[in-house]
Amino acid sequence: MKPIALITGAAGLIGGYLVRTAPRWVSDWEVRGVTRAEADLTDRGDLQRLWDRHRPDAVIHCAALSRTVLCE
Repeated sequence: MKPIALITGAAGLIGGYLVRTAPRWVSDWEVRGVTRAEADLTDRGDLQRLWDRHRPDAVIHCAALSRTVLCE
């Protein structure tokens, strides 16, 4: 069984790039992208369900807010 890596922010520029190119760099890993539609990273319950469902060996956190008003 391959180890699992989750990449948050998979709908964004960097996260999406990593999800698309991961097989080229880590073919011995299963890489799964996570978008905002799948989990709200500010909600502990969503995070627990995400963790329980995937049981990742690694998490690459690329999720971010880019709208200034929301960041403030």
